[in-house]
Amino acid sequence: MLDLSSGDTVVFHLGMTGQLLVARARDRLVVHTHLRLGLEGETQLRFVDPVYGREGAPCTQCTTTLTRIIQSGRATFFCEVCQR
Repeated sequence: MLDLSSGDTVVFHLGMTGQLLVARARDRLVVHTHLRLGLEGETQLRFVDPVYGREGAPCTQCTTTLTRIIQSGRATFFCEVCQR
């Protein structure tokens, strides 16, 4: 868990596909939940990426075919229109 009580800051790049969701910690994780930050009480901030693993499928934003490339030995999936 990330402790921000000392005044640290978290920066999110919102030019990416995906969603930031506030959920109860006990709620079921959806596929491709890449980040979970604990908030006060029993809540979490979650980042869910709907693009990962969907090569060849249509982008949920613009319907362009999703692309897969290899970077440093790891697969990256993206929309060439929405994610420049």
